[in-house]
Amino acid sequence: MLDIHGEFHVRASGAESYFSPLEPGVVNVLESFLEVPIVSARADRHGQLRISFEDGRELFVPDGPFENWHYTNDEGLTVHGGVGRCVFVQR
Repeated sequence: MLDIHGEFHVRASGAESYFSPLEPGVVNVLESFLEVPIVSARADRHGQLRISFEDGRELFVPDGPFENWHYTNDEGLTVHGGVGRCVFVQR
């Protein structure tokens, strides 16, 4: 599961759009990624997240003043990104 708590960008067909998780209609943007296979997902040590999808779109969550995103899987891994770092927690 991926939770996004900060601004994010979507790149499609060479154009980049910027979104805030608080703006109306942003749920529709995120729902459009459901069922689209992920080609790659990378988090860097500075807290940025970049996900590339099979349909050519890319979702980017930049670093921010707080933890902008959280990823959790069924195997107990949690990753927090933001505030200039990326933190991995295995339970």
